[in-house]
Parts: sequence; structure tokens; C-alpha cells
Amino acid sequence: MPYESRLLEQEVQQTCELKLRERRRLALNESRHIVFLKSGLGSLPTGFTSLDAGRPWLWYWCLNGIDLLPGTSSIIANHGTTLIESLRQCQHPDGGFCGGPGQLPHIACAYAAILAACVCGQEAAFTCIDRRNLYSWLLRLKQPDGSFVIHEGGEADARSCYLALACAALLDLLTPEITRGCKLWLSSCQRRIDGGFGGTRGAEAHAGLSYCTLAALCLLEEPKAALSAVDLKALTRWLVHRQTHLGGLSGRSNKLVDGCYSWWAGAEFAIVGNVLRQTSSDGWEDEHIDLLDRKALERYILLCCQNGAHGGLVDKPGKRPDYYHTCYVLLGLSCLRYAYEHRLEHGHPSVAQAFRWTASAITNGEDDQANSQDYPTCFDVRPSHPLFGVRIDKVNAMRAWFAAQEGIHHH
Repeated sequence: MPYESRLLEQEVQQTCELKLRERRRLALNESRHIVFLKSGLGSLPTGFTSLDAGRPWLWYWCLNGIDLLPGTSSIIANHGTTLIESLRQCQHPDGGFCGGPGQLPHIACAYAAILAACVCGQEAAFTCIDRRNLYSWLLRLKQPDGSFVIHEGGEADARSCYLALACAALLDLLTPEITRGCKLWLSSCQRRIDGGFGGTRGAEAHAGLSYCTLAALCLLEEPKAALSAVDLKALTRWLVHRQTHLGGLSGRSNKLVDGCYSWWAGAEFAIVGNVLRQTSSDGWEDEHIDLLDRKALERYILLCCQNGAHGGLVDKPGKRPDYYHTCYVLLGLSCLRYAYEHRLEHGHPSVAQAFRWTASAITNGEDDQANSQDYPTCFDVRPSHPLFGVRIDKVNAMRAWFAAQEGIHHH
């Protein structure tokens, strides 16, 4: 008798294959997705009230998902005052941010809060962040081996290291005290057996944790140098196997497809592809190299991940939409619609190289035009920064603002 997981896999495959056979012009239902995301910015629907313990994440998922869609700037601006007050309530007096008032500070909540402020883009959102206290708190999370714990007394893994470095990068706090030992510790998380990255040395490879590792390395220096200590061929082999025959991406070997990996793995494709295009050895050099079947992934997202009745996006057919998947699937579409390039700027500090990414829209080729009834032409998303998951222009604006402020000198 087949295992329950095997039966579930067969059911998912049959459902997806049926949807993927549809022959129609594909479109993203932006208006319904915006309505769904706005529902997370006020009083929560009954099924989502448990998320109130993670308020910064709600703000980030919902505002960022809206901000990726065109014509939504007024929605973001109208929620600025409420967001800033919520961030103030979640900021801990000893540094960092909490999931809600009265909780302990947690690096994941600090990351979400800072990204939400970045999406907001208002100077008032930047000034409400206690940068000096947050820096001192980050130093308390820093471990002698180069890693960071997720909260004081908590565990350390690739996720917490990325989250800490991302917070520091956006606030212009990537000092030697913060970055010391990070590259060596992160590189040690690669698995020799398959090439992916786990949360710690020897742990199972996972697309989300691999993203955290790659992005964290690229926050420290330009991508080619950052990945110099990585077995790039093994990583590339592991990464391309994340795309399933359904077109969607999975997070681990022998696991089901999930829409959120359109971002976690999709951004990895952007980072790794950029490095491969710059690498001349072993026959990798090819300006047209593309490791991902973009058309197949777009079809999976637009046919299998949209909730047509109420808006929102899901990980696979049959699931209920949620704010997490809606945000990250939209980010995945952003990865698909743009070619990302890092432009090395000589003479600038290594930690400033994270803000040298550009995006150019990918246009349909002749073959795609000939099959336009299948090709998704009826949607638009804005380019997101592959290291942060927020629009590139807003990431650069936030970092520039903090870089212009008084420096932090820790004693």
C-alpha cells in the first residue's frame, strides 16, 4: 500500500496537470490579490488572528505584496501612519523588534519590521527605528564562530545569520564587528553530498536556507567573490533539480512543489546565474545562460497558485490563500519577469556592493509570440532586490538615507 505522502503527491500532480492543460491567455488577478492583502492590514479575519503575534510580518507580507503591483503607491502611503505606530509598539527598549508589545525581541521580527519600513519609504518610518540600540542588540546576538542567534539564548543557523546581516546592511551597520567570521561560517553549511545548503553544517539542504546563505554571502561582498568559497557546480546541479516536471519549484529533494519557492529558489537562480555569467572557467561563460524554465514556472503560478474566488495566492491547488504565500509568489513572478545583474563598482567598500543590483525586463521572444495564447502577457510586477525581497529602488533609498546619518561607534 502506498504511503500517505505518496498518495498526496499523486493527488497534487493530477490536479496540477489538469490545470496546466488549460489553453488560454494567462493573467494575474491583481485587483483581487490587492483586496486580499489589504485584509491583513486591519482587523484580521478569524482564520488569521493567530498571526497577531507576528505583526511586523503581516505588515511586510501585505504591504510588500501590494507594492510589487503597479498603481498601488497611494495604498502604501495611506498606511504609513498606522505602520509607524505599530513599529513603535513592537520595538523593544533594549534593541530590536518583537512580534507584538511585551514580547522578547527576535531577529526575524526585526527583519520584517525593517523591510516593512523600507516598503513604506517614508522618512518617519526610518526615524522610528532606534538604530543605535539595534546595533548593540545585534552585537549581543553575534557568536564567536561568526554566526548569530535568532534571539538571546536562542539557536544559530543560516537563517538567523542572513536576517541579522540584512538588517545591518539596510541600516548601514555592516561593521567589522558584525561581519567578522560570517563568510567562513556560512560556507561551512554547504552539503558535499548534494551541493545545497542546510541551516547548519551537515543539515539537510533546503531552498529557503540555501537562499539565506547565498544572500548573506552577497551582503558581505560582490557575488563572484562571495561565492568563491562555494562549490558552485554542485550548488547549480542541486538548484536546477528544484524545478519539477509541473514547472513549479520544491524546497527539498523528493518534496512536493510549493509556490513560495518561486522566490526562495527563484532568487537563488538570479544570484547564481549572475555569477555563472561572469565565470569563464569550465565552459560556464555564456551571456544567455538561464538555468530556469521561466515559462513553465509562470504557467504553474498563474494556473495553479491563484485563488480565483477570493484573491490571494497559494502553494498548490486545494490550499487556502495566505499572506505569506501571496507575498512570496508575487516576488517569484518578479524574479521571472526580470534579468538581474550585479554591477561591480571598484573602489567602493565590499559591504556597499549589495546595493549595486539592477533589473531589466525580459521580453517575449519570437517563439513565445507565436504561442501567445499560452504565454502570460496580462500582468506586470515591479523588480525586487534579490537579496532583500523589496523593490530595488526602495532598498537603495533606505540604505542611502541611513548612510547619510551619523555613524555608529560601539564602545
